[in-house]
Amino acid sequence: MGEEFDVPGQRGKVSFIRVIEDSRCPTGVTCVWEGDATVEVGVQRVGLSERLQLHTHDRFAREGTAGGLRVRLVSLEPYPRSEQSTPAGDYRVVLSISTT
Repeated sequence: MGEEFDVPGQRGKVSFIRVIEDSRCPTGVTCVWEGDATVEVGVQRVGLSERLQLHTHDRFAREGTAGGLRVRLVSLEPYPRSEQSTPAGDYRVVLSISTT
């Protein structure tokens, strides 16, 4: 969390701000549904600062657009484990960033 990525040739940055919620079904547990996690990312470009909420479950928005950039959440790691909670600083995202 807190990492920023400079978008080459776009004069912009995309940052992983935080995990808002992680209700994915932990490993070793039987759940009614697989769950969902929501992450917040920031998009900064000249004169623009927006935040997007992206989800791990296909039922919800996995991608969003801001400032001419399309940001898609590819993955969120680590996957929850039933025997321990994940410290906020341990989360990592893989994002796909393209121009719209």
